[in-house]
Amino acid sequence: MLAEGTVLQNRYTILRHLASGGMGAVYIARDGRFRNTVAVKQAFFTSGDSAHAFEREARLLRNLRHPALPGVIDFFEEEGSSYLVMDYVEGDDLWVILRHRRDNGLGPFPHGAVVSWGDQVLDALEFLHRHDPPILHRDIKPQNLKLTTDGRVILLDFGLSKGAAGEMSRTVNDESLSGFTPSYSSPEQMRGEGTTVRSDLFSLAATMYHLLTGSKPVDANRRRIGESKSGTDPVEPVDALNPSVPAKLARVIERAMQLDPAARFASADDMRQALAEALPDPDEMLRVLEDVMEQIPEPPLAPGADELATVQPGASGGTKRPGQPDGGASPVIAALNEDRRRLEMRMWIAVGIAVVALVLSTGLLLRWLQYKPLIDEQIAASETNARGTRPEGASGGPANLTVDLGDGASITMVRVPAGSFVMGSQTADSDERPPHRVTIVGAFDISTCEITQAQWLRLMPANPSPTAGADLPVSNVSWVEAQQFVDALNKLAGGAHFRLPTEAEWEYACRAGTTGDYAGDLDAMAWHAGTSGDRVQPAGKRAPNAWGVFDMHGNVWEWCSDVYGPYPKGDVTDPTGPAVGPYRVVRGGAFDEPGEGCRSSNRNLEPGGKRDATIGLRIVRVAP
Repeated sequence: MLAEGTVLQNRYTILRHLASGGMGAVYIARDGRFRNTVAVKQAFFTSGDSAHAFEREARLLRNLRHPALPGVIDFFEEEGSSYLVMDYVEGDDLWVILRHRRDNGLGPFPHGAVVSWGDQVLDALEFLHRHDPPILHRDIKPQNLKLTTDGRVILLDFGLSKGAAGEMSRTVNDESLSGFTPSYSSPEQMRGEGTTVRSDLFSLAATMYHLLTGSKPVDANRRRIGESKSGTDPVEPVDALNPSVPAKLARVIERAMQLDPAARFASADDMRQALAEALPDPDEMLRVLEDVMEQIPEPPLAPGADELATVQPGASGGTKRPGQPDGGASPVIAALNEDRRRLEMRMWIAVGIAVVALVLSTGLLLRWLQYKPLIDEQIAASETNARGTRPEGASGGPANLTVDLGDGASITMVRVPAGSFVMGSQTADSDERPPHRVTIVGAFDISTCEITQAQWLRLMPANPSPTAGADLPVSNVSWVEAQQFVDALNKLAGGAHFRLPTEAEWEYACRAGTTGDYAGDLDAMAWHAGTSGDRVQPAGKRAPNAWGVFDMHGNVWEWCSDVYGPYPKGDVTDPTGPAVGPYRVVRGGAFDEPGEGCRSSNRNLEPGGKRDATIGLRIVRVAP
């Protein structure tokens, strides 16, 4: 076991041991480069094949992006051991919280909360299972579902119980087999016959059974034996153990836990639809979600927290739970953290509403707002505003606005004319569909490049970017901090209306009148994995699009103002996204993304408090 204070790769300082298993150990560590807290997995191998499998696993996971999966940061070997570095997810797993409820006489979880969490996991399984071949988790259980401090469920495996491959296993022809937990494992997995996507659904249903009843289900082998002897499945129905569970929901759990794989749901999407149909009244669901969050204990400050409390907020969202003091942090950083905590607290009930609405298949509680009335798309060529001037330019065409930040720093913006375009793609990812016509009513200005570190430091107290450079895009910035930069800019400019672009404005400006995947020659326009040398590059050095905007493809992802949600099915005008939801939109891809990740229509989502070394921002300005 690694001792506290051990430094790996001259970068990761071990803070404390979290857990150990037969195949490895997990530690909390500080990432000295990004200055954030991470989880480090150390794998113990008995063969070269196991080591190679672990490396393949690391490379696979590095390319997976989903809000219910932890991000992989690094993989390396040192002194005979292999290590996987992942986001550290703060919070308690559902097993710990269930025990707390039992010990305090609260009973099992209300069915509304369980269905909400189940829906989040099924969304992750949809993402994993649609790969070719499918990616299977094969050890879903309460211990591997962590509830974060902002109410999200993350699918983990800190126990390394499935063998050397670590977090998940990818199957070929359903032949791969690894460790399992009997109470939650399918009969085919326990018999060593391999697993399919239906095996993961069985494990999730068994997990939900436990959360709904407070009792582990009878394992599959005992069920088969009992059924062969008596002709009756010994598993008691969920609603028999907990009469408050609706009968429709109990039948969904039973179907997903059938011993015969063919009798289960065929896909995660099928099971999600069945859960949606089994839900009770939405108003009741909202009350249940609020009650559950109030009853969850505040995560205990873990041993070694003295070290964690001194770490500046980092790429994985920081180390502090809501309400925890900031210790020796500067007043500015303390204020940023306080703003973030307040935002998360205000958003929780709204998040609950959005999740419930999604599960009910009535939509994500959409309220497509129109953020301003019709405005004049022509601005006088000689127009001025505080700290900004616009030179002469063609009516309705590109004309630059220079926003003076002082001390020689400025932001150059270009005019984007009003118009309409087709947003999304019919042939790409499902969240880019359906393509729909969007009308942008008024012209707006957009910064020609991402906000650079020099520009950021004119208004903000510190540079969060892991790679320093005045002309590099600022990165490792959360959506909340991006908003704070905008607020500071508006204050400096004496009331001018700067903000983050809406997702529609971003794609409109990116396309610049084009209709394909890219606004031109991608390699000439973008810093992506094939052109960047795997590092962030100076802003504005590649070719611009037809409207004079640089780096819309690649270099760093860019925050949009919108809450992430499904696209509308019809034409819209000036859409601003759903009214509420747990995630914000990022666009454009980054220097470490393959070219297809930098498509004009490609969407990604991140929690608003998330920092990442590949996420930055650009701004827009609307007419007064």
